[in-house]
Amino acid sequence: MDAKRRLLEQAIVSLIDMPGIEKRAADYVAAAPISYEWKGLQDGPLEEANHAEAILAKDPSSPMAAWFCAFIAQRQRVAFETFANQKNDEGMKAAAKKYRTFADRARAADDPIYAALIADMERQPYLYMKGAPNPRDAF
Repeated sequence: MDAKRRLLEQAIVSLIDMPGIEKRAADYVAAAPISYEWKGLQDGPLEEANHAEAILAKDPSSPMAAWFCAFIAQRQRVAFETFANQKNDEGMKAAAKKYRTFADRARAADDPIYAALIADMERQPYLYMKGAPNPRDAF
């Protein structure tokens, strides 16, 4: 669990160049509900995405806003893939909608690294569940 938290913290710090980002990143990962393993289910990635979305809603102008958007998009894509594996169309629709919303917001960030991250993520055939469709193209 600590290793997963450290990786997220390092990702934030490596992408955001601003004074104090180390503390912001550490505070976020310390409080975030980061799952050790998702076990092929959507609960973990959805909880992680919902927590990040709630933080973003409280402070949409946060220096971490673009990172949160990319993170939420990634977690929603993972949730979409688990729903696809379960053949849960309603879950897939909801996750696809959130994926597209947050991927678009990340793409629109001032820093072009986020558009590149989303483009790279979209080129991947899957992120978690092999054989799942891409939420970009669903519904």
